[in-house]
Amino acid sequence: MKHAEDDCQKAQVKYLTDRRRYKRDLVFCAVPNGGRRGKIEAARLIGLGVVPGAPDMIVWMRGRCICIENKVRPNTPTASQEAFGAGLTALGFEYHVIAATDPADAVDRLHRILGAA
Repeated sequence: MKHAEDDCQKAQVKYLTDRRRYKRDLVFCAVPNGGRRGKIEAARLIGLGVVPGAPDMIVWMRGRCICIENKVRPNTPTASQEAFGAGLTALGFEYHVIAATDPADAVDRLHRILGAA
């Protein structure tokens, strides 16, 4: 399932890159937070500020900060992802879980969140 989630996010990154090139209305980054790591590497990343539950991507657009957590159905956010998302929304940021069925669905859902403008 992880590869399917990667495929969805790659499609979203292509969409965002193309949109940024033509509309110039956003900037974005991915948060490389997942994956299994050894204890030494995990400790190094925690020291660098990697936090469990951080969203997969952040999009800044026209005064908006949009945090995206990607899932492939039927997967759901982990407890740490839910807690991180609740913290973001409590601070007034947008947090969306995109539960897609495939890459095209992931792009369509992201497009709707950002708005067609």
